[in-house]
Amino acid sequence: MTALQTSHSKTLISIPVVATALRQARQRLLSNCYSEIRELCATLREGELTINGVVRSFYLKQIAQTIVRDIQGVEKVTNNVSVVYPQTTREQSQ
Repeated sequence: MTALQTSHSKTLISIPVVATALRQARQRLLSNCYSEIRELCATLREGELTINGVVRSFYLKQIAQTIVRDIQGVEKVTNNVSVVYPQTTREQSQ
């Protein structure tokens, strides 16, 4: 089995654990009840899981981070999710 050393620690993480961690993160995002969270992307590099995409509230951004934070093989979560508020009816009429 090949091992991969992370830049943040001296521990070795096996490649199957990395693949499993990424698969688990993507599955958790895809199985969420919020459609915006299901559309987010996840990547994993050297123990750092990065989530990207767009949601309509900081609440959903936090939910996304929370559902992937406790996955074995993930040492750090970087939340690059952008929050874009939907236009209100008042703003649309101006």
